[in-house]
Amino acid sequence: MKKVSVLVSDLKIALEDLGKKEVTIIDILAVINKLDSQAKEKSDEIILVVDYSRTFQKMIDAGNYGWVNDYIIEKNFPIPEKLKIKKAEISTKLFHFNYNISSKDLITEMDKTGYRPGTLLELLALGESHPELQKEFTIVALGSIWRDTRDRFGVPALSFVGNRRGLFLFWISRGFFNDYRFLGVYK
Repeated sequence: MKKVSVLVSDLKIALEDLGKKEVTIIDILAVINKLDSQAKEKSDEIILVVDYSRTFQKMIDAGNYGWVNDYIIEKNFPIPEKLKIKKAEISTKLFHFNYNISSKDLITEMDKTGYRPGTLLELLALGESHPELQKEFTIVALGSIWRDTRDRFGVPALSFVGNRRGLFLFWISRGFFNDYRFLGVYK
């Protein structure tokens, strides 16, 4: 039998919201599935604190990376002035698709669920607070894009190569593999 993680009180409220005098087993199962799905989505949430007031270099240093791409510098990924005085708590989620996906399609899928692509600064906060994640899979921040002098577009990513955690730059033109994760921030 399937284990149901829905609380009885949630079920009662949801059934009352149906407004029916008679409730069938199908109604109950539909409500359970909906509440179970909402609980799963909530369990995927990662709360991050992003301190935008720290210098760019301090954010990178706090991540303790064994390797950092030479192009990931504040000049290429400037911090907006209005953010430089803020410290914010944000709700994030790692998006994963079991197929190769374009950045355009990925952003569309995030948007459908109320998320936007994470930025480099949010990725750095994730790397600092959850350093083991990038040992499991590459995590990409599509919300920060740098255009080089040859008109290539790069995005920052956390990855693990050899025995080192790294802050990499991935070229968008290559597309993204099915084992990548993408940082999304709840709007």
